[in-house]
Amino acid sequence: MKKLLVLFLLVVALSVAPPGFLATQTQDRYNAAVTQLQAAGYRVVEQTYARAGSRRDARLQLEIPVPEGRPARLRAAARGW
Repeated sequence: MKKLLVLFLLVVALSVAPPGFLATQTQDRYNAAVTQLQAAGYRVVEQTYARAGSRRDARLQLEIPVPEGRPARLRAAARGW
């Protein structure tokens, strides 16, 4: 009986861990992409990243440098990663 309980708890733990791990990996990759954009000369005006259960919402607003000195703005949004 004790072995069955331990096996059950192990199965539950293994089924819960991957979504949290994947969520962390997804956010890390998003942050790395934003960092690369900043290193390339883009300025982040607004940035949000929200996790709710298995849903991810990311919003990013950038200023893109243009030769005339007047920045152009770009809005991008992604949902449900």
